[in-house]
Amino acid sequence: MALTRVHNRLIAGAPVNVKDYGAVGDGVTDDTAAIQAALSSLVEYGELYFPSRSYLVSDSILCAVSNITVSGYGAKITQSGSSKTTLRFNSVSGIKVLGLSFVGLGTEFNSGSTSWNGVAAVYLDTCTDVSISDCVMTNHAGGSIRWGGSASGFTITKNKVVGVGVAGGISAGDNGGDIAIGSFGSAGDNDIIVSNNNISEHAFGIYIARGEDCVIESNVIHDIQGQHGAYLSDQSNTVVIGNTFSSIANNGIKDQISVDSTTASDVLITSNIFSDIGLSGVEVGKTTGVTGSSLSRVTVSNNIFNDVGTYGIVFNSVNDSIVLGNSINNTGAYGIFWDEGNGSISSNTIKNADWNAIYLQVNNDTTVKNNTVINAVLNTRGTTPATRLYYYVYITKGSEATANPKVFFSGNTLSQTGTVPPDFTKVVRTGSLVDVYWDNNTNLTTKGWQIGSTVELKRMDIGFSPTVDYTVGANLSPTTPIYGRGRRELYGTQDPATAAMTDTFRAGDICWDATPSASGFVGWICTTAGTPGTWKTFGTISA
Repeated sequence: MALTRVHNRLIAGAPVNVKDYGAVGDGVTDDTAAIQAALSSLVEYGELYFPSRSYLVSDSILCAVSNITVSGYGAKITQSGSSKTTLRFNSVSGIKVLGLSFVGLGTEFNSGSTSWNGVAAVYLDTCTDVSISDCVMTNHAGGSIRWGGSASGFTITKNKVVGVGVAGGISAGDNGGDIAIGSFGSAGDNDIIVSNNNISEHAFGIYIARGEDCVIESNVIHDIQGQHGAYLSDQSNTVVIGNTFSSIANNGIKDQISVDSTTASDVLITSNIFSDIGLSGVEVGKTTGVTGSSLSRVTVSNNIFNDVGTYGIVFNSVNDSIVLGNSINNTGAYGIFWDEGNGSISSNTIKNADWNAIYLQVNNDTTVKNNTVINAVLNTRGTTPATRLYYYVYITKGSEATANPKVFFSGNTLSQTGTVPPDFTKVVRTGSLVDVYWDNNTNLTTKGWQIGSTVELKRMDIGFSPTVDYTVGANLSPTTPIYGRGRRELYGTQDPATAAMTDTFRAGDICWDATPSASGFVGWICTTAGTPGTWKTFGTISA
């Protein structure tokens, strides 16, 4: 009679009920064989249905049929076998898993391992066109939704995913191959959407790798005790938008190139909220030792960062990229750290940076404009800081630069409230071998600006600063001309002709004396155009 009912349902296209194959659903009886038989009976476009009961299984349930649905709103499947995936799909497409609750054994976590240990609620091996939604997955020690091989066309949405957490022995820095959603071993993640999930208590939150056209959107990722909230590896054309990251052991988002001779680009990280992050809010760059690879056109915009252990945003060897409109508050080290790269840093607000608000080692032309910095160089979290940490903004040439990079520093507001930090030396330091264009910045601190010994000051229109003082060095004997206020202006200790400059000047160009003295002169003015032209002193200073 039972087989007749099953046959009739298959013909009519009705769902296959696991109870028709002998599943008891009392939470005590092992229903593995019954569920496997029910699933194996499906043909394409069939549906396996779990009534709202509690099912116990001791092994993996395997499926190799495409275009099926597995559903059971209110049903719970508990895994009692060690290192077992509950549902495993092999080389199939068109799969839907809806409304089920999965409970793992929860004892298999290995903090020292980096390879997947076979534990998951759902595992997808070389699958395409998969939808997993409205599921609850708890106590899985290797991850909840995992995949391997190639993966494309996945939509993972509206699931609640809770790992083994502290009870499973996960500590900061642990790996364990434990990823809530994703895979270490994927051959390429393409067209993956992970949205509106609540993810917690795994070593990793989301891991997307070696592909493109993926979206991580509107997830709540919290209490990740081992590593990162979201991890992008060798990924292009990917968007991370509108997520909330809180209580993350390492980085909120890590985006990196980890393989030699790899090119990745066009990643957008926008409108996310980060709080209580152990290391950096967003870290982007190449893994140490990777060669022949490049990462470019990364945009980090309109995010909110509060209480970050080290850096708000860190870029390492990232070119042609944008940091725009972010709010960064209370960082344990740098607000923005950009090492070996170029692009634009604009319209960000950085408050209470323990080290520099912005630290740049640029390898090509870079714009820093319209940023607001309130309190930096606090240096309250460590021992005696290095000299490079004495400044709100530190800009210098990167080792990868082939020529002097241009830095356009304009429209920024730098201010200080409360007690002046004892290590605060200058508001901005421009280090070696960069060409600086300083335009209309507002300095509301008590400190001036320091020019490195080999900086070329190309333009200066201060804006406002109560203290504008400069380190006098060989670069002021004199500097390359500044373009500002209609004429070329320089600061130097001698006129351009005496300095044997090779630039061409017009009559009326001025070189201001950077070291004026009593009975000396205000500076020198070009009276005859030329290269470098004829220069005369002007403005006698009384004794």
